[in-house]
Amino acid sequence: MSFPAIAIITRTKNRALLLERTIKSVLAQTREDWTHVIVNDGGDPAAVDALVARHAGAYAGRLRVIHNPDSVGMEAASNIGIRASESRYLTILDEADSWSPYFLETLIKELARRQNRFRSVRGIICHSVVVRERIEEGRILFDSMQSFNDWMQSSFVDLDRLAQSNSFTPNAFVFEREAALEIGLFDTELPVLGDWEFNLRFCMRYDIAVILEMLAFHHQWRVAQSEVGRGVLAMGGAYQESRELLKNRLLRKDLSSGGLGLLMAQHDQRLAVAKKPDPKVEPSKKRKKKNSQLLRGLRRFLTGRADTTATEVLRAFRISGFKGLRRIFRSIGG
Repeated sequence: MSFPAIAIITRTKNRALLLERTIKSVLAQTREDWTHVIVNDGGDPAAVDALVARHAGAYAGRLRVIHNPDSVGMEAASNIGIRASESRYLTILDEADSWSPYFLETLIKELARRQNRFRSVRGIICHSVVVRERIEEGRILFDSMQSFNDWMQSSFVDLDRLAQSNSFTPNAFVFEREAALEIGLFDTELPVLGDWEFNLRFCMRYDIAVILEMLAFHHQWRVAQSEVGRGVLAMGGAYQESRELLKNRLLRKDLSSGGLGLLMAQHDQRLAVAKKPDPKVEPSKKRKKKNSQLLRGLRRFLTGRADTTATEVLRAFRISGFKGLRRIFRSIGG
């Protein structure tokens, strides 16, 4: 029995209006050897069943729906969908997120090409577009859109940059199932940022290729305008809390393996950088102070209040030129 090339995992809960757009995006893909697993995480089963029934013909048996009686969270829902499917590749496409029709075809083809050249490559991402919307009277209304990561122009994801912040959206990532099982699936202890934590662990062991095309669309809403809010605009402080927890966890892991000296060295380096004078500013200040002292001495000589040698006069002239001398004579005349 042959398996589909890729399993698409969609997490949803009581958002049928948004889920329908995701379904249409999957069905529009030019590559058709996929299976779609929708994990209804504690939402109304009837609404999801009614929605997928309208598209049963187009799915042609490539859909599986799982209803969780109670919500288990985003990361646990992802793991349930992954374990309920069989495929070589995996990707997460949350409710309402969408793709270009060429997303699967382009990324899977390019991933295979990169793997022929580099054995360390086990995943691939594309550029993403963030689409901000609002929902009014049962309609999705567009507000604005902008690129999420078009600054990424390298061939591979930079682990150093990824450690600073998540540099790609979940729906932009296609990765090997075998690699995901080796590193471990999504961390169910994190309420948010589980995708970032997974990406970090993945990139610590394998390389992730980058394709410079905008093929993934990540949709966000504002809670004040609708109850259908999510993402950074909806979660607020939960993201900062999870980031701090994740950072401390990773730091404790590093320190347990003997990284305390490195941490102290980094602290000392930051202090040294903070105390180090700016090379562009400090010489200028010293030069101005020196010029000022010479010009004051020259002025005292010209007014008869001090003795100044010819060498000092020439030195003042060489440093400050005619402008400096003119300033002295103007001040004397004043």
